[in-house]
Amino acid sequence: MPSLPSPDGSTSRAAVAIAVLAVLAASFPAAAVTGVESATTSGGTADRKICPQSLEPTGARGLPENATSPPTPNESADLSVALGDIATVPLSVPAGANVTVRVGSDDGYSARLSVRDDGDGRVRLLVNTYLAGNRTTVAPGTYRAAGDDAVTVTGGTPAPPLEPGTYPMTVHRNGTVVGERELTVTGPSFESITARRAVPRLFDAPNASAIRAANRSELTASLQSGEHEPEVVEGETLLLRIDAPSLLGAIAAQSRNTTTERFLALHEETEPETDETFEISGPCGGILFHETVTEGGARILLDYRAGAAYILLDTTNLEGTEAGGQTVYVEVSPESRLGDAGRELTTSFRIAARQTAIRPAGTDTVRLTADDRATISGETNLLADSRVPVRVESRVDSTFERRTTATVTDNGTFTATVDLSTASAPELFAVHVGPHQFPGEIGEPPAIYWKLSEYGHRQRVTDLNIGQLTLPEGGFLVAYEYDSSTDRFRPVGSTTPSDDDLVVDSRTEPGYLLVVAHRDANGNRAFDGPATDSPYRVGDRVVSDWVGVTVDGVEPTGDEPWATFDADRAVTPPTETPTDDPDTAPTDPDTADFTVGSTATTGTAESTGTTPTTPDASSTTPSDGTDVGIPGFGPLVAAVALLGATALRLGTRR
Repeated sequence: MPSLPSPDGSTSRAAVAIAVLAVLAASFPAAAVTGVESATTSGGTADRKICPQSLEPTGARGLPENATSPPTPNESADLSVALGDIATVPLSVPAGANVTVRVGSDDGYSARLSVRDDGDGRVRLLVNTYLAGNRTTVAPGTYRAAGDDAVTVTGGTPAPPLEPGTYPMTVHRNGTVVGERELTVTGPSFESITARRAVPRLFDAPNASAIRAANRSELTASLQSGEHEPEVVEGETLLLRIDAPSLLGAIAAQSRNTTTERFLALHEETEPETDETFEISGPCGGILFHETVTEGGARILLDYRAGAAYILLDTTNLEGTEAGGQTVYVEVSPESRLGDAGRELTTSFRIAARQTAIRPAGTDTVRLTADDRATISGETNLLADSRVPVRVESRVDSTFERRTTATVTDNGTFTATVDLSTASAPELFAVHVGPHQFPGEIGEPPAIYWKLSEYGHRQRVTDLNIGQLTLPEGGFLVAYEYDSSTDRFRPVGSTTPSDDDLVVDSRTEPGYLLVVAHRDANGNRAFDGPATDSPYRVGDRVVSDWVGVTVDGVEPTGDEPWATFDADRAVTPPTETPTDDPDTAPTDPDTADFTVGSTATTGTAESTGTTPTTPDASSTTPSDGTDVGIPGFGPLVAAVALLGATALRLGTRR
């Protein structure tokens, strides 16, 4: 006879090994992207061809799960379940009565239960056959009741654990049988894993019913054909469905508060390890499931009616390496009582780059009109009925912004309508369609445009990546730090259209910078201050934009300053002269102080009104090499550029 439960009701550990592994050859390249060069990849996509170090979570955002009570299966008239599943047995009892329920018989598995009805004469008895099948007859969670009814295990006949078979369930009151049912337990069931693409908003589905409704409404679809594996588009929800009724009881048996946390217990990476594990990996380690859950990029929903577990992945919020294909592999070991000589399930997917193009085809500038129904049209490879956020922000008026949403049609097109009736003409805009950005204009403003792309988490920021920079006559994009106490703008870095990055003073705290487009008035390829190299304007308004600098995953708090750039309130960068005096020449760029005006600064917004002499604005003769260095600030920026590599993620406006 098999060993019995211990007297204190503790369970012997199940010999179940349910491993979900993602395996893929790292030689597969990232999916190729075609389309408009300036808008076919979102932040970080290009880096997926390499193997970056795994990022540590920067702070739990909480597990996005609605239910915090133990799971309640959907009631079904079918009283046949696979071993490991949770059975729902409806019982008819006298309203408000206390009854005794006997499960099984004296010559096999049996349990005795005390049940208290809440007054409606109906009891839904929940039986976790995973726990009962692992010699845990009296363990908490093996028997429960849905709703406000109550169940207490009062005993059982020493016998083998629950096995496949048919078990009578009799209801007694005061020694009289008042109800009879039967529960049939079949062999373990591990059937298949499938992956589907879904609209982005399905990630927030509250329950399995919402997923079934999305399937009926065609808000999900099969993965699209790819060069190596079937593909889901970045930005969509990836819906992994594990049809394995025998897994549901193992998930419910975990002593956690939410469904997502219970499932995550099968993936614990710290001691003690669980008998059941879940993992996703691919090239360079692949998607880190535990970290993705912690950062709010994955959720779990259980469908007891279908005997399935749904894993929802937000493809824009995945931790780890997303390059290449990911193969989900489910295995139940032959040693497990649920293994039955071993089982394995598998499916694969790849995350394809999101693409967005503006119509008419062949253009990359959005032509807008100053009326209440200005339209933005384009096409994308997102699934039909996906909702795409659209934002239009002025590059000359920081208070002007419009937001709306566009819905993708069956042929991949979208159209958004925004109210620009109060906009000026001419006008310059940055038009954001999802993660992509395009230049926008009303009338014929000067062709000025820049796009700042994102970096990952870094503890010190020394540069901003310039995805695109267009200036009609050349010049500079200059970053300023605003000091509200003095109402002055201090330049902290600049770049030209030929550069890849905007090098700025080292900063370790999040905050806002104002970037301003300036002319190179004297043609010396060095930014000599706004008095000499005046800012570009549309009408009488300076072309500029506030940028939120994120440091080590922390975004700046509050709104950006509403100060308007004025050249008279901007500190002019000094013209430095190199020196061979070791006592005066800074040697350590991490500790050297740089002088702006007459005040030594180390990245703060302090300044004085003293302004060094600048070259004659009418001169077109380039200065000597001491003024150039890195285009922008000469030796000042050259020294700053030597600071260690950092990362930046640009915060969104408001």
